[in-house]
Amino acid sequence: KKGILYHINYNVVTKEFDGFVKDIDESYTLQNQAHLGLQVQQTKFQGNGDLVVPSHLDVESQKILLSLANQNEELTFNIDNFHSSSNFENATTYTTESKLQNLLIKTQTKQAKKEIIDIENIHVNVASNTQGEKAEFSSKLSLDSMLVKLDGNDLNLTALNYDTTLSEMDKKSFNELRVLLSQSKFS
Repeated sequence: KKGILYHINYNVVTKEFDGFVKDIDESYTLQNQAHLGLQVQQTKFQGNGDLVVPSHLDVESQKILLSLANQNEELTFNIDNFHSSSNFENATTYTTESKLQNLLIKTQTKQAKKEIIDIENIHVNVASNTQGEKAEFSSKLSLDSMLVKLDGNDLNLTALNYDTTLSEMDKKSFNELRVLLSQSKFS
């Protein structure tokens, strides 16, 4: 069995904390002879509030790499320079901002060409507010470029921006939808 080693400094008076996750560089051979690799490098965090349910949390990680390979195919999932900052008032009132310098998803089989999804400079902002009479929700996504190579077809996008805002929502209906979505299983 393996565990994740992390170090936390916690000030019980101010409820401020910071710390890091010990770098991970592991590889395993599974029962079906597939190889699984995991790398996590330079992951740090800081915030304030209770450790289990912080009111503010900043996380950054230099690299997260997951690879899975067998004799016939290989899948790689790579994230470079991840940053996230979140403020939590409660389960339905929060703001979160995340940035990724690069997200690369790559598959390779012996019979087919490489299939790649390569996205540069991703920014995601999500906010939810239920403090007023009605609930509000907004999300924003932007990226500098996205290259998709699938089945011999190439798609190249640049400067994509996508915004969604929902306002004047009934709080009870919003909460029921939130609970329903959190319990659903996507296949």
